[in-house]
Amino acid sequence: MKRKGFTLVELLIVIVVIAILSAMMMMSSSEAVSSAKASTIVSNLNAMKSAALSYYADHMDTVASKDLTNENLLVYLKKTNEEKTEEADLSMFDYKIVITGDGDWYAQCDLAKVTGSANKNNIERTAILRKLTDRARSAGISFSNDADAKTRSLTDSKQKDYIYMWIR
Repeated sequence: MKRKGFTLVELLIVIVVIAILSAMMMMSSSEAVSSAKASTIVSNLNAMKSAALSYYADHMDTVASKDLTNENLLVYLKKTNEEKTEEADLSMFDYKIVITGDGDWYAQCDLAKVTGSANKNNIERTAILRKLTDRARSAGISFSNDADAKTRSLTDSKQKDYIYMWIR
């Protein structure tokens, strides 16, 4: 007797195999997304660092630490980069310069703003922090819960709110 079609067991096996393959693809794509966001954060911190150093170099004779504010940097970037004004405004919105009482300068990223979630157990946030921890030493990145860069850790990124890159 010749059979036409598939049995129920064969169909279920095909569905299970497809589900397993799609789950594996989703996991790898979420890793790629978190890796891309981590690269974007490092890139934006480097841009802030470059902007601060450039601003300082151009205004070295007149600038004091109190003059290096995010508003001044935005005005400076608009003047020097007029064709990319909108991009500068958007990318700088979640990043800022922090100057400590010791005179150290840091580019700061608020992770809650970048990920769009203040939940410290957010899967995307955890994946981004894991990727950034792998690059922390080579990129000059530190992590903190303090908005004023007082307490920083080079390796412990768990449950942190801010990412810093030392400028000078």
